[in-house]
Amino acid sequence: MVIIQEINMKKSLLYDLLKEIPYFYWITSTYGKYNGFICNSIYSLTSPRITDKILQVFKEEELISDYFIFEINDYATTKKDLSYFDPKLGWVWNWDKWAKEIKNQVKEGVYGEKLDLEEKPAVVKFDFKDILIIRNMKKGKVSLKELGKALDLSDSQVGKRIRRLEKEGIIKAYISVFTPRFYCDSIATNFYLKLNDPNIEIFHFFSRLPYQIDFIMESKTSYCITFCALSRDLKGFIQGFEQLKPLFSSYFIQFIPVPASDQHHLYKAYNEEKKCWDTSINDYIRKIKKTTWESPNNQ
Repeated sequence: MVIIQEINMKKSLLYDLLKEIPYFYWITSTYGKYNGFICNSIYSLTSPRITDKILQVFKEEELISDYFIFEINDYATTKKDLSYFDPKLGWVWNWDKWAKEIKNQVKEGVYGEKLDLEEKPAVVKFDFKDILIIRNMKKGKVSLKELGKALDLSDSQVGKRIRRLEKEGIIKAYISVFTPRFYCDSIATNFYLKLNDPNIEIFHFFSRLPYQIDFIMESKTSYCITFCALSRDLKGFIQGFEQLKPLFSSYFIQFIPVPASDQHHLYKAYNEEKKCWDTSINDYIRKIKKTTWESPNNQ
């Protein structure tokens, strides 16, 4: 995950370049400690510094002033509890009570069980067809026959790939997506935090909430918590989050008002002839420098 601090007057040029580079995807605007873009990135294990090198070039060409890289090693997602949802009122949750419970438990040093997340997950081999399978499955209910037709594979070949992705933990679970019409105006918020002590478990506080929440781990002390809700609910969430601050060595918040569109073009980086991911970045670096030089802002 990458967060980029943009430079004024160059946002459009930066966005166009990010879309041209297959290592970046799910690109959208963000505001908070960094004002610019947030996106996901991918790199080959043989060239782990690709993302950092490209971002350094952006910085040298004065397209960005700063950036933050969060390495995603594992994650977990809570399920929504619709018993707390009212079709007319939305989510009905006592935020004040929740915040008080957190305050008391932090004061007493009472914590729950740790999430079963891996800091160093096993290496899994995959190709662009695996990515396309996941991409199509995330769009909604789809049959093996439909997937096979889209990928030029037989039903059994698709099924075998899906079972392998499940076994390897790439596909963790299948959950229903419920988004009421008036919740289309909700704001996604990422809370990046570092714990004082890796043995402290804070996530049971959030797992009690009826909302869907993503817990993303970089290390045993570095996490990102993603919460998406209307502003009224976000206010209550931050109220509880404030009670946990004594457990953090540092933290910052990023707001994402508009979700990213479907930009899974990273599979273009897969070289079918060589049967590997193309990690040559020289062409992209030249393109960044050439495009920046030809930009009207540099004339």
